[in-house]
Amino acid sequence: MALPLIAIVPQSISAIYPPLKDLFLYLKGKKRYVEHLEENLSELITDLISIKSRKEIIDKSLKTHVTKENNDEYLMAEKHISILHKEYTKFKAKYEEMTSDLPHAASELDFSSVSRIIEELDERKPTRILTTKFFKLAKLSKDIKNLDRRAKKVHAKLQPNDMMREKEPELSQQALDDDRYLPGVRRYCDDVLKYLSGNGRRSIGITGPAGIGKTTVLRKLYNHVIVNKSLSAAAVEGENSLGLDLDTFIFVSYGQELKNDERIVEKLQNEIMLKLNIHQGRGIDQNADLISAFLCEKKYIFLMDNVSQSIDLNVLGLRRGHAYGKIVIASHDKKEKIEIQKLGEDDSWKLFKNNCGKIHSKRIERIARMISECCGGLPLEIKAVATYVRDKKEESFWNGVMQLFTGDVELIKMVGLGGIYNFYKKLYEELESRSQKCLLYGALFPNEIYKDYLVECWMAEGFIDQNDIQKLRRTRDIGQTIFEHFVDIFLLEWCCDKKNVKMSPNFRMVALTEKYPDEENLATWVSVDAGEPDTETWSTTKRMSLIKCKSKLPASPKCTSISTLLLGSNPYLERIEYGFFVHMHSLRVLDLQNNTQIRALPGSIHFLCNLRCLNLKDCLSISILPPEAAKLTELEFLDICGTSIPSLPQEVEHMVNLRCLRASFPIGMCTKVIIPLEIIPKLSKLEELSIDADFHCQCTISFPDIDKLAMEMAGLEYLTTLHFKFPNVTSLDEFVSNSKSLKNTTGNWKESTFRSFKISVGRQQPQHPYGSDFSEIVTERRLIFSEKQEFSSGCKQVLEQANAFELINHHGVKNLNEFNLDSIEVCVVERCNHLTNIVDCNTIAKMDDNNIVEESDSIIALENIEKLHLYELESLQCIWEGPILHGNLLRLTVLTLNGCPKLAKVLDLELARALTNLKHLKVENCSQVSKILDVQEKVDLSDILNNVEIVQLSNLPALQSICKSTSLKWNSLKAMAIIRCNKLSDLSLSETNAKMLSSIECEDIWWTSLELTKEIRDRLRRFCRIKQALLTHDDSVIARARLTAQHFRPREEMSTQADSSRPNGNNSIHNNVTISNSDPQEDGKMPHHNNFSGCSDPQAACSRPNREISIRRDLPITSNVDA
Repeated sequence: MALPLIAIVPQSISAIYPPLKDLFLYLKGKKRYVEHLEENLSELITDLISIKSRKEIIDKSLKTHVTKENNDEYLMAEKHISILHKEYTKFKAKYEEMTSDLPHAASELDFSSVSRIIEELDERKPTRILTTKFFKLAKLSKDIKNLDRRAKKVHAKLQPNDMMREKEPELSQQALDDDRYLPGVRRYCDDVLKYLSGNGRRSIGITGPAGIGKTTVLRKLYNHVIVNKSLSAAAVEGENSLGLDLDTFIFVSYGQELKNDERIVEKLQNEIMLKLNIHQGRGIDQNADLISAFLCEKKYIFLMDNVSQSIDLNVLGLRRGHAYGKIVIASHDKKEKIEIQKLGEDDSWKLFKNNCGKIHSKRIERIARMISECCGGLPLEIKAVATYVRDKKEESFWNGVMQLFTGDVELIKMVGLGGIYNFYKKLYEELESRSQKCLLYGALFPNEIYKDYLVECWMAEGFIDQNDIQKLRRTRDIGQTIFEHFVDIFLLEWCCDKKNVKMSPNFRMVALTEKYPDEENLATWVSVDAGEPDTETWSTTKRMSLIKCKSKLPASPKCTSISTLLLGSNPYLERIEYGFFVHMHSLRVLDLQNNTQIRALPGSIHFLCNLRCLNLKDCLSISILPPEAAKLTELEFLDICGTSIPSLPQEVEHMVNLRCLRASFPIGMCTKVIIPLEIIPKLSKLEELSIDADFHCQCTISFPDIDKLAMEMAGLEYLTTLHFKFPNVTSLDEFVSNSKSLKNTTGNWKESTFRSFKISVGRQQPQHPYGSDFSEIVTERRLIFSEKQEFSSGCKQVLEQANAFELINHHGVKNLNEFNLDSIEVCVVERCNHLTNIVDCNTIAKMDDNNIVEESDSIIALENIEKLHLYELESLQCIWEGPILHGNLLRLTVLTLNGCPKLAKVLDLELARALTNLKHLKVENCSQVSKILDVQEKVDLSDILNNVEIVQLSNLPALQSICKSTSLKWNSLKAMAIIRCNKLSDLSLSETNAKMLSSIECEDIWWTSLELTKEIRDRLRRFCRIKQALLTHDDSVIARARLTAQHFRPREEMSTQADSSRPNGNNSIHNNVTISNSDPQEDGKMPHHNNFSGCSDPQAACSRPNREISIRRDLPITSNVDA
């Protein structure tokens, strides 16, 4: 028996060894997870706070770029971030349940506590292994690790370029009907619509050279279909509709920065799915199937603009099998196309006459006609020439201009510009040498240019050289004059915010052929899909622009003459070799902005001994300046905003010639002092200082002595621009009372004032949505006061110079009487819970029998306020108390009220009479407002509110009427929005007033139950845009009651409003209430149920981001509202 037993033992051991080994490895893995629990949690918190910081950087960029908006990538990132935070909260609770509480941990990650939480986790010993919760702790650690991996992926995707897009065009009917810019635009739209209305015709292209008007035609076309909901070509000219009715319309636009085919398809699919409220799939193929399934039975039109290459529409999801789909693309790749021609002689002459002023004789008119014909039919160029000769009387002058267009034939043939080339040459040659250099420099930038930055480049290059002690301020003023002149002669154009400029594409072609004055032997090289610059190009180029260029940088180019190098927005630039800067001793401007992949600058940067301007804005991955940067002693402009540099680099103290310093620091991630003391005083020439560092995080380690820092800034003698957040009133008072720059009157301005500032006092953060209004101020002088302390003398001195004011969470104020707002243009009052009115004139003047017997010295005129925003004021009862003095609110154009629960009325008669220039009135979330304008019915209001163009009313459950009187003329009213105002029955609209009204946005339930005469309903239904309402219980009760009352009215009464327009004469309202942009009572069609792409709850589908593109007048959507 012994031998068999001996034989069995090894077999048994060999049999149990594998599972024992597996068990051991399993437990070892669990042990490792438990041991690293605190480390994994700390890493997760670090990544989540980095995500929050980066998102705030992107949000700030969105606020400051008025032409940008978030895209679908941003919205998806927001969803992912929300999910990450929810799971983090769940895991944190489990951790505290199994171990012990984290004293500084809140349910929401707070910047002020992150450093302390991480320190606390690091100090804790690893969690005990021998515990009954071993497996639970291991699972928790593993889940936290997996969540952190997801967080890292989200963080990697949070790139500003991927989160933003150009805003969609503002499709104003009035603007697009204006043929003064592009005569014949209606004709082109008519041609497109006629073609698409034909059977079997699915797609068409709109082609033509740059600047000819393709986008203008596409926008006009889009505006036509959203107004008429039809492909009727005749409708453009106002005739009877003969075309195809539409369900859905989509407009997308992406620029040339998308070079990868798959990337373009992904972006366009995401945009389309967002507009259609479709949940995204797992890839391009699945997304294409989802889009196709949604659109296959729809009557849709898809308009695509500014896509630089051919796209397979089937891959996109717009399949050939879509019987009712129509596609219009501004591209040269479509087989069937309509080419936007240059203007003909008649249209050119019409446009020329509209811009050239008075023509003083028949002889001059003949010359003018010939000039207009020589402009090549290009709209912008015609306007430029016409403006140049405007109101000129001398025939010889006109003949001289004419000679420009009959000169060198070879020049006229250049790039198809026609005779306009010579005209541009003439305009350029008439400029002085300095202006020529400034203008040619602008051609280095392919798109819009921030004008302040362009001035900095001019100054760095030495084009504008001033010896003033406040050199930069003087240069900015001169630069503004130069910009105005360039715009006047159509060589540059202002962008909508007047803070950016852009150059005509045709003039840019001319400018890029010109040599800079006194630099005939040196070249300018600009990447226009020309590949990589070769060795000879690097050696002979003075100024090089590689913006958005895909080319790689050479290791060590020989370029001793180069003075400007623009490398911005290069998605492929990840590393700069050490030898790259070795030979660039002459470099003055280095622009690396918006390069999100580059992580560090090479140490060879010290070879840039003449560098004046270094722009690292939005280089998110750069977290440190190399020590060699301390040798950039000639540097005058440094921008490190939007980087990951955690504090003001010590190297900056050696940059003693700095004139402008802009910096922002990642919130909450600081482990040392953000602004070390004794750096600022060494920058004695500093004129502009912008530091974006939030104080609400309360990181005392970041600001050990803010009063000392305030004193250091006060010692800057030449400071003219300051953007800074003072944490309290004391620090601001310290700065104001000791500031040498505020007291400096020895310069040319002879007054103690800043050119520009954005000064914030207090730790409360604004929550209002009106930030874009401040960005519209060309030279911003803005005070943000969010402190509960008394408004101090220092604050008053700053307010006297301000043109914008934000008052946030100031509990002591009851009205604005105590503030000097005489120079304020934009004012926001937010969360001041004791404020009962904005102005109380009863405290300003004592009245006796309607005569003023005594006045105080602090009469508030408010004559300069243009925009007034009142946000979340829980005690506000009225805007104005007492008599309105002459000049009060004289310039007010925008008035908004949001979240004022005790406000019962918005305007009374006296206040309405004072608002002679009001253009935009917006009231929302005010639960007690029952009237907008409170007057007696028989009062004559023909001279009231006649400049109001837009009225927006939202979530006003008690609102019953806009105005009881029927005498309001609404002479300028163009658009109304009425959302969730279910008791509103009186619009103050009649058959004769509001003749310019072209848009009403409203909800289906309200529109259906609105009691209107047939004449008014017929008139309004043409431009209604009706949405499906999201009803609360109270709303649904009100809606049902009103619908029931309407349903059971006598048939005779009903017939006056509905019978005559219903083809089948059906008067009853059934259980399904139709939603449409035409009157639901007048639509004889059977309702079509909307496809919510697999979403079982229609209202849930509608609760997605409000970017409806398929809201239709003729597409009924049903809502189960029981009548």
